[in-house]
Amino acid sequence: MLISVNLSAQVKPDFNVAAFGKIRYWNAANNTVGIPVTYAVFNNLADQDTFNIGMMWWEPRDIQRVEIQYAQKPSPKTLEAQLQYWQETWPQEPPHMPTIDDLDDDPWKGKWITAATAVEVNGNKIVYYFKPMTEDENKNANFLPEPVTYRRAVKLRLIYPQKPTAITAMNVFSMSQLINKSVRIEMGVDKKLKENRDISIEVFNGHVKNIKGWNTGSGDKKTGSNSFRINFNNNSKGIIADISATKELLPGSNDETIVTVRSLSGTYSFSIDDLEKEPVYIPYYNVYISKADNPAHFSPGIVKGKTIRERIPEVPEQSYDRARNEIPHLDPWKNQYGNKIYLPLATDGNWQKFAVEWGGDIFLNKRETKAQGKELARCNWNGTILSWKFGAGNTPDFERNQQDCQMSFSDDYIPVIRSVWRKDGLIYNQEFVATMLSGPLSPFDAARDEQTPAVLLVKFVVSNPTNIAKQANIWLKANDAVTGLSNQHNFLMDDIGGQKFVRCFIQSSNGNTSIDEASGNRTVKQSLSLAPNSSAEVFFYFPFVGDLTEKDQPAFASFNYEKERNKVVAYWREVVNKNLLFNVPERKFNEMAKAVIPHIRMSATKDPKSGLFMVPASSLGYGVYANEACYQTFLLDRMGDFNTSAAYLNTFVQLQGTRSLPGDFTGSQQDVYYGVRVDSVYDQTFNGYNMHHGVTLWALSRHYLNAKNNDWLKANASSMKRAADWLIKQRSYSMTRDENNEPVRHYGLLPAGVLEDPEDWQHWYTTNAYGYIAIKTMAKAFEQAGLPEAAHYKNEAAAFYKDIRRSVEIASEHCPVIRLRNGTYVPYVPIRPYQRFRYFGVKKRAYYERYKKNIYPTLRLSATREVLYGPIVLIKNGIISADEPMADWILNDWEDNITMSTSLNLNAHGWVDDEYWFSRGGMVFQANLQNPVPVYLSKQDIPAAIRGVYNNFVSCLYPEVNVFTEEYRKWVNASGPFYKIPDESRAIQVISEMLVLEKEKELLLAAGTPRRWLEPGQRIELINAFTEYGQLHYTIQPGKIAETIEADIDLTKVDCPSVQLFIRAPFQKPIKSVALNGEQWQHWDAAKESITVPAGKRNRLVISY
Repeated sequence: MLISVNLSAQVKPDFNVAAFGKIRYWNAANNTVGIPVTYAVFNNLADQDTFNIGMMWWEPRDIQRVEIQYAQKPSPKTLEAQLQYWQETWPQEPPHMPTIDDLDDDPWKGKWITAATAVEVNGNKIVYYFKPMTEDENKNANFLPEPVTYRRAVKLRLIYPQKPTAITAMNVFSMSQLINKSVRIEMGVDKKLKENRDISIEVFNGHVKNIKGWNTGSGDKKTGSNSFRINFNNNSKGIIADISATKELLPGSNDETIVTVRSLSGTYSFSIDDLEKEPVYIPYYNVYISKADNPAHFSPGIVKGKTIRERIPEVPEQSYDRARNEIPHLDPWKNQYGNKIYLPLATDGNWQKFAVEWGGDIFLNKRETKAQGKELARCNWNGTILSWKFGAGNTPDFERNQQDCQMSFSDDYIPVIRSVWRKDGLIYNQEFVATMLSGPLSPFDAARDEQTPAVLLVKFVVSNPTNIAKQANIWLKANDAVTGLSNQHNFLMDDIGGQKFVRCFIQSSNGNTSIDEASGNRTVKQSLSLAPNSSAEVFFYFPFVGDLTEKDQPAFASFNYEKERNKVVAYWREVVNKNLLFNVPERKFNEMAKAVIPHIRMSATKDPKSGLFMVPASSLGYGVYANEACYQTFLLDRMGDFNTSAAYLNTFVQLQGTRSLPGDFTGSQQDVYYGVRVDSVYDQTFNGYNMHHGVTLWALSRHYLNAKNNDWLKANASSMKRAADWLIKQRSYSMTRDENNEPVRHYGLLPAGVLEDPEDWQHWYTTNAYGYIAIKTMAKAFEQAGLPEAAHYKNEAAAFYKDIRRSVEIASEHCPVIRLRNGTYVPYVPIRPYQRFRYFGVKKRAYYERYKKNIYPTLRLSATREVLYGPIVLIKNGIISADEPMADWILNDWEDNITMSTSLNLNAHGWVDDEYWFSRGGMVFQANLQNPVPVYLSKQDIPAAIRGVYNNFVSCLYPEVNVFTEEYRKWVNASGPFYKIPDESRAIQVISEMLVLEKEKELLLAAGTPRRWLEPGQRIELINAFTEYGQLHYTIQPGKIAETIEADIDLTKVDCPSVQLFIRAPFQKPIKSVALNGEQWQHWDAAKESITVPAGKRNRLVISY
């Protein structure tokens, strides 16, 4: 393939992409997508700012030349026209391992660049050729390995100094050639067709030259240049089409030829390029497509092997142990960037957040704790990070290794961190506790002052296990955030601007404290004498703020470590105990379900300025992402912690409209849920994902459905209605029609904007799906509360659904079908209306071959667009039913292609070789934030759900400390800040859905539990779960009699039309009988392993096998 084309030495590209773009002109009022125009209309425009004409495509095109045909010889001023193209990121930076941000240009964001061209005049025609691109033209030009003589863009235009000579045609030639292809389309191949069918074909990036019948008879006839009527009469028949198709001269070109077939069976598309590899068999459409000269016709033998979803039930159910054995372990000593991981410590909802690094060092980061205004000024040290390293030895040694160091939490969930390490035969035990210098720990206690200093208490126990006396030296070393330390009665004071401030207080009954002047007065030695087989204690107390002086020393000196520790432990134990969800036969699930509760609360910040709670996406680092804050409130509402959830959600209501989402929106955004801007100084708002608004409205509505607090809804209904009305108004702006008076493909969708981390603007289906589910759920909440607007919003949600669904179906029909691992093809479901190709795949991978690096990193942004927030979300949010064929297409593609590496030669997380398909496949890089497990549960595809839960959980878990990484782009070395509480919350939420799944007017209990959870000695307990149908509790365990199961299902507070209890017993026998409260019960289904349980009462069951 050609990277930079010397046209004098090559065949001239002859593929005209003008037919597949839209003619536009641009003016001051519309400088983005432009205004549709015909040549006749353009030739009559008179305003100065309309003297331009060009083309727009929905995918970037690699343009080689532009030919303009005029009605007569062009005027001299017409010859002065400049050729411009639209650019924001192209050419993107070269690929690098292990991951790159594969940016995309879009029609809305960017700027016009005037291209360097060579002009050829031939009568009434002017031809523009691109000169080799330089940095003078495009600042990114040198990203490419050599100057190129094409331009890649979604838009280009000619801009004239004055009204040009009348134009009759604009021809735009890309870096492709036209070649002849013939294809055979066999229909009715495996299911016989009886009736007459009208069949037509159309071609994208090419054209139909001729069609004729295949295996047709006298009753079949050609009805147009690209259509045929066939009477199948139980025979396999079809057509042969001669196609003028493309041969792309550049890797990753969007000139690939797609053929679309329309018939009574449905509309589908296929790629000519795919036929070069093998025939295409699409079982859903009963069609087999091959090259016309292929002598082989359809045979059932074309299906070879099985899809991954077909293989999952053939394998024993996934377990924690197998997943742990087969998924590479995360390295806490080295993340993707070579750094150790850290564990935040803070009091509940406090802005002062400490971090304990793996190995026992600590740091304070004024930026990542999100200190602002007055609080930032109180972080009174040099630079951003104040770090303290602990060392040992006669000479200071601050290094530790994985073999000699272990870390854990007290009782595996309480935020008291323990670090144990060894040096010179001595054992060093560290314990870290975060507390307040004074006052209560709860942010809901009116007596707490957010300006009260937080303190990190560090207890050192140094043990001498030998039979000889030893001296232990504990070294404490500050970085250059400290100016210079002095020892003032065991207070380490730092001199800032001539004033001394407390950095640490050292408390020891057996030791000597000295400061090492050679280190710039930044290193402290604490010496301890240790008798044989003895130990000694020393305590270090670090304030977070840097403005404490000598007058504050008595408060430190009065600390009693054990008393303070016990107070902190008691506080967290009570908080966790009130919010326990379940106790199941999987220890790590139980530990994480406890640990996530303090993780959420330590990460949140009660804003000192406003008193509102800021709920970030991570304890340190990330600020508030509204969607990820709501993932936390979803879990709190499931736990029944309604006060905390309401306080967290209240922030978005109170600060509604304080920041605007990036996108092509119209009018004010004063009703948008996104920003948390208190004022010009206090603002923790992070990236403007357009989904923030919908997810937040959804979370508010879900909160009411679980809490059933009418007073709360009354107080918040006005805000929620404004939010819903904004969605309804914004989508009305896209309700336009094309030149044929047909609704445009994005009809009724929200304006183009940002999806997530990718900053390109599009009409993302995911954003719309969250908007739809938000209005639908709000309508349900209003209906249950008896609010009169419920019917209106219910109708609006139904209309929104209809528009999204129509767009998804049309877009899918126009994308080429995709291959599964059994050799069959299924339709592809794209992520935006005008998408034609999969970009997390071979096309984008091939595009980066232009850089000649011969490396294939993870395409982070394409993986975000098409995997993390891809079509799976449409199933989860109800745009696509979990039980319809389109859902199976998406799930099969997820399992067979996008989460397996060999299918696309790409990795959506760590590289997955086929032999590890079971434990390493089925996941995206941010495995716990988004995954198809709820879909599998809804479909009752339980082996797949169990596999997904364990794989997602184990792949992101640091099991020693029960914390999740945010993501991983390669095995072992993960990335992201801590604690990544939205991901932890989603994981526990999904596990809870294995135990209780809410569907429309139905509850499924224990539907997703592994069979081994009911082995002898095991017990499944849903401790206290809240749903929109009420609060429930149950226990399920093996019965006292062999091969029986006993269940105690408390549904006294549940009001639901249908409650189904699933008993996934390990006996490999069908249910024989069911007793309910001592009497025989007949409402059960042995095949489904389900029992209908009456709501509104307590049910004690004995299930016999």
